[in-house]
Order: sequence, then structure tokens, then C-alpha cells
Amino acid sequence: MDERAFERDSYCRALASEVVECGVEEGRPWARLATTIFYPEGGGQPADRGRLGAAAVVDVQRRDERIYHFLDRPAVLGPVELELDWARRFEHMQQHTGQHVLTSVCKDRHGLATRAFHLGETYSAIDLDPPALDEARMTAAEDRVNEIIRDARPVRVHTVTPEEMAQLEVRTRGFPASVGERIRLIEVEGIDRNTCGGTHVRNTAELQVCRLVGTEKMHGMLRLKFVFGGRAVARMRAQDEREAALKEVLGAGPEAFPEVAAGWDRERRALQRALRQTEAELAAALATGLAAAPEALVVRHLAGRDAGFLRQLGTAVLAAAPAKALVLFGDDGTAAFFLVAAGEAAECDTAALGARLAAALGGKGGGKGRTYQGRGPDAGRIPAAMKTVAG
Repeated sequence: MDERAFERDSYCRALASEVVECGVEEGRPWARLATTIFYPEGGGQPADRGRLGAAAVVDVQRRDERIYHFLDRPAVLGPVELELDWARRFEHMQQHTGQHVLTSVCKDRHGLATRAFHLGETYSAIDLDPPALDEARMTAAEDRVNEIIRDARPVRVHTVTPEEMAQLEVRTRGFPASVGERIRLIEVEGIDRNTCGGTHVRNTAELQVCRLVGTEKMHGMLRLKFVFGGRAVARMRAQDEREAALKEVLGAGPEAFPEVAAGWDRERRALQRALRQTEAELAAALATGLAAAPEALVVRHLAGRDAGFLRQLGTAVLAAAPAKALVLFGDDGTAAFFLVAAGEAAECDTAALGARLAAALGGKGGGKGRTYQGRGPDAGRIPAAMKTVAG
């Protein structure tokens, strides 16, 4: 029961089996099989997908050496045909076998031991002992892995006893308590021999290509991200598509992208400086008019102006007219902004008025002293909020 055909032959895509037990767990139907081609999640490798008769296999888990296939509909006891999602399985085989090769190169060439393996949806990663790999060592590691791929080295599966294993040079991070008397080894000829229960390609040439795509620090270790085979090809195609789109926008070839982008960035910074200067001049001009306004409480909506402009304008007005109080509104076309501010000689409860405006705008705000500011999600509510000022 629960015989593991995936361990005997990772390339088995379909199989006649038998449902020997089935049930429902927390609303999820499950089945156990006499023999299975579906790899259960473990060792950093995700579970397989596919079909179990008419049911879709949505997850596979190992529990106490029993393998549970979780399905999109209930199973029935008896004979059943299994069909593997082969594209997903082969991609996982490429990434997992590639990880063995990469781990060996990192250890042998750079003295960095692998502490964990992660096989994600778009890239995979190994967690290495620090220090970090610099760009030169990453390039050297990538080149060595691709050299091993070109060598077309056989990848073999062995099962040995603990006594036999003791006579071999084997890389392992330890065993589960239930390992038993037979230990499964994966050997990449001349490169690596490792304890592993995962699925693997037969030959390093099937890995196609390796690309290291970045590093990051993670829990005191270095996480090295990589893609092999189909994932590397898909990544290159996506990059080519983005490159073609950028070529249309920038009007230049890829070799000129950095220069064009740098030029645009310089122009953007110059425009920002000019805009800040223009806004300062505008705020000063508006402040003169508002400071001379006859009303003690000045209420204005400055369309298209953000919270920073409101603060700048409010400071200038109250510096010139400390007996005034202000209620200023702004917006970005979607959200609303507001500022309530009172000069030193003004009589205004800014906190109470500000809280009332925040409620009217369906937003929030806060402040201290004689200033209260906030925002709301809908600029269309500004006219109604302005009417509440008098209340």
C-alpha cells in the first residue's frame, strides 16, 4: 500500500492503480492508493498535480509514511487510472536536479554549504552559509553549472543500507526518523551524491541551462535564487518581450537603454525642481490674497493641489495674518485632502473642526496645537464638507 512508483521512475506519466482508502478531511476529499505516481510535498519540492480518474489531484501530502491525495471531488474504492501533470513534474525535476548540481558547485568551489532548498512558482532558491557571493563568484558558479550541463552527466538513483552508505562519500542534511533500512541516494556522476526522495532528470543535459537571478539575506543566511531549463527559457522570452516594449518607448536599442534612462532621469529631476519653485511662487502669490481676505475664517478648495501645497500655503498665510483661521481643501482627482490651521491670534477649535471635516469626507485625520490635517477617499465629497464648516 502506498507503493511509490515516482521513486522507481520519475518519468512515469500514467499508471493503473487502486483506491484502497478514501474519505473527507475538513471538507477536502482524499484518497490513498495501492501505488502512486504523485510526488507528495516534501524536501523543498511541491506536490504533483494531475488526475485520479475523473477527479483532479489538487494536493498530495505524506503523513506517517502514508500518502494522501486531496481531490476536487470524492473518490470511490477500486481500480483507477492515474495521469500526471507532466509539464509541472518535469519542471520540478529540472529545478530539483539543478539544485543538486548548484549546491555541489557552491560547496566545492566556494565553501558554501546549502542549509535549505525552496522550489517556488517562478524561481527556486538555496539558503547558503554566509558570506555573500560577489558578482564574480556568482558568474563563476553559473559558468561551472552550465559546463556540467553540457557534459551530459548521468543522474542515477541508488538505494543502500546505512552500513553501505557509511562507506560512501555522501552529502546529507540528516534523515527522517522513519528512514528504515534502505536509504535513497541521487548521484550526479562525478559531481554529487546526496540523500534525497525527490524526482530528478536522467541526465544533466536535460537541465538545458542555468541562470542565477539574484541573492538576498534571509535569516542570517544568503538566499541564492536560480532557474533551470524551461524556467530559464521562459524568463529569457519575457525579458525579450520587455526589451522590445522598451525599445518602442525609448526609441533606442537595448545597448542605449541605460544612457536614455539616465537622460530621462536628469530631465525628471530638473522638472521637479522647476515645479517646486513654481509651486512656491504660486503659494506666495495666493497667500498674499488670502491674507488680505475680509473673512476671519478663510475656506477655499484648491483643485489639483496636494497636502504638501496646502501646508505650504497655510504657513505663508498665517505668517502674514496671525488673526486668521484657514480651512483649505485639495485633491488629486480621486482622493481629498484638507488642512485646518489657526494663527496665534485666531479663535478656532481646530481639533473639533478637523474631526468634523474628516467625518464629512469619510476619511481620517489628526493634528496638534493649532493645526489639523487629513484626507478622504472621495474628492467628490469636498463641496459637502465645505458646507459643514459653517455648522
